[in-house]
Amino acid sequence: MSKPSLSAITISLLALTGCATTIPKPTQANIQREEIQKQVNQAVQAHQICINQIATSPDYQTTINQVVVETETSENRFDLMNKKIRINQGQKKSLAAFLKDSTKCNQIHLQGLTGSPYLNTYENYYSQLDRIYAELLDGQITIGTANTRKLDLIDIRRNQHSQVTAALTDALQKMHTQEMKTREADSQANRARWAAALQSMSNSFGTTSQYYQNQNQQLQQNNQYQYRPPTNTTCQPNGVGGFNCTTR
Repeated sequence: MSKPSLSAITISLLALTGCATTIPKPTQANIQREEIQKQVNQAVQAHQICINQIATSPDYQTTINQVVVETETSENRFDLMNKKIRINQGQKKSLAAFLKDSTKCNQIHLQGLTGSPYLNTYENYYSQLDRIYAELLDGQITIGTANTRKLDLIDIRRNQHSQVTAALTDALQKMHTQEMKTREADSQANRARWAAALQSMSNSFGTTSQYYQNQNQQLQQNNQYQYRPPTNTTCQPNGVGGFNCTTR
């Protein structure tokens, strides 16, 4: 019977417990962060695709050039903010058509954010924006006032977006830290179990080795006392003054 190898025992144990250098799985916090970011990106992309489809219409172009700024970086933003007049009938018609199309795009954006922590921010933004457009259509405010309020609203939305991002980042970081602490505790417990198992197998190997050593010693002792038949030597004269002897 061949003796077991300690290195073979160790290799078998490592095979059962897994390789220590395995790339760790992402935490649930990281997975959630990626999912939220993916959702936000997809919602923005869907909204932009919709805007691109309506941006070439005459009513859209009339509205963003003569009535309200398209974005906070539009080149005509200062000109529109300084207009102290109310919109005319032609501009009202274009603005009404603009709102009909852009509202569909806004709904696509909100639907894409369903369940997202950013949903409330954009719901409030679009709701407040609709109020500005309604007052502009009713002649309650000037073009300049409408654009000033829209740009202020964009700043508010951006700040709220940043606040949500900061709060979300903090919450996910705490979640990630807690998960890593739990993993480390589990890992330490596993390492302790592996070490105990390895020590137990090592002790077993030592006991087995001692057994084989004892067996070998016993065999050697037995060989010393092994039965040997007696010898018998006979000699005959060889005729030349000597003897020829034979041992059996």
